[in-house]
Amino acid sequence: MQLVMSKLLQGMIFGIGALIVMGGAGIVGVTQFTNYNLKDILYKVQEKTGTATVVEPFAEPVSVIKDFGKTPRLTVSPDMKVRYASNVQELNQALVDANKSGNTVIYLVDGVYNIGRTLNINGENITMMSVSGNPYETVIKGGGFDSGIGNLIRVNRSGFRMDGITLTDASYHTVQVAGEMDVDNVHFNRMIFQDAKEQLFKVSHNYNNSPEKTSDNGIVEHSIFQYTRGIAYQYYTGGIDAIGATNWIVENNIFRDISSPSKRIAQYAVHFWINSKDNIVADNLFINNDRHIGFGLGHQKKNVKLNHSGGAIRNNVILHAKTTPFADTGIALEQSPNTLIENNIIYLSHSYPRAIEYRFVETQQVIIKNNEVNRKIASRDGGNAKVVGNKQINEEAIFLISLRKMAESLGIQSIY
Repeated sequence: MQLVMSKLLQGMIFGIGALIVMGGAGIVGVTQFTNYNLKDILYKVQEKTGTATVVEPFAEPVSVIKDFGKTPRLTVSPDMKVRYASNVQELNQALVDANKSGNTVIYLVDGVYNIGRTLNINGENITMMSVSGNPYETVIKGGGFDSGIGNLIRVNRSGFRMDGITLTDASYHTVQVAGEMDVDNVHFNRMIFQDAKEQLFKVSHNYNNSPEKTSDNGIVEHSIFQYTRGIAYQYYTGGIDAIGATNWIVENNIFRDISSPSKRIAQYAVHFWINSKDNIVADNLFINNDRHIGFGLGHQKKNVKLNHSGGAIRNNVILHAKTTPFADTGIALEQSPNTLIENNIIYLSHSYPRAIEYRFVETQQVIIKNNEVNRKIASRDGGNAKVVGNKQINEEAIFLISLRKMAESLGIQSIY
């Protein structure tokens, strides 16, 4: 496994050719998208707001280089109102107007938007997207882990969408979706979520006072979740942490280095629990997270009838191949009945004995099939599952082939 990590850290593992790095024209040009024209957008920015402000370039370390042009952008209805922003003041005013009327798309010109407060989404059906489609060049940035800004984005109304933007340097979460306000149908595409003090992406829920209100039908796809220094700020962190979530889809993303520096283990890179059901986690790449995918949690809360139920975890590739203070399982079910785990590939180089585990007597009617792992698939604390067709893989070369295929399908050009 040292060979795997050597190649990984050198950014050579995928062999896709010359890297496209930050700067210049960026990775993605808007001319490839039929409903975007950069010249027209810039003209309208100048017309609406005066001469477009020259905003600073983004110069933070980058851990994953991905060709975002391999996947389509979100489409915009011609019936939506249109606003433009080239600096923080314009962004704030555009959001004020969008919150009043809803049904608005806000286009951000490339640059770094250093916000001083949370951007609250209080209107229905608001879309926020970069002009270029390149999240390496369009960045919404908070003040850092101890800034007190809190969340960068808080979504309080349904139908919110984001496309082609990096969210970074949050003292709470880069995004919080308020499930306790019954926020549904959110969609995040071609994003980079990185460097938050707590969970990178949070779906919240009030299971004491309004357990009937959940966040339904969310999508997170074609995005990157990461800590650019290779480890989180503290143990209380995670990737996507969702409670009260139903019918969410998390697919075609990269999660890396969501790991604790001290005290105790970090939360999962993707975790659905407390009144959550029927969620799908598929076709993602996980690298060096303390724990990778979890449905449910062993500690039952008061006033909670359901931890997690149903859903599927399929076609993911999971690698943990470096020394970190904490390292745990690849996939875990904890009080999650009626769940399917299939066609995942898991290679753990640390000493934790189980690649997949299913825990507690509430975990029943589970199917675990056709996975390839180099550690055990095992029950804990009375969990029950039908375990069929799984394979033990101990050859690094075999795993590398699967890793390469996944990286190419996700458009990854380098991880370092």
